[in-house]
Amino acid sequence: MAQPGHYAQSADAAATVVGDRIVLYHRVTRTAVVLNPPGGVLWRELATSRTVSDLAAGLHRQFPSVPADDAERDVHAFLDDLVRHAFVSHQP
Repeated sequence: MAQPGHYAQSADAAATVVGDRIVLYHRVTRTAVVLNPPGGVLWRELATSRTVSDLAAGLHRQFPSVPADDAERDVHAFLDDLVRHAFVSHQP
């Protein structure tokens, strides 16, 4: 589960918009990830340092039909995955 603190895009990540998706490419590890539209919302929010609560609130604003608890759970999963692949950095 994502840890307390702030999260932001890694300087080693490049992003390209393809239709309604964002494709991330990590310049060092040479891995790629395709984000769905909700992931794209979160990625854009991570252009500046954000907390899990900030991200969950932003996701809920963009997708009001998603319950707040589900938005927070989705943010945790999103951050866990992108931190593991070094697309997002974490500052305690």
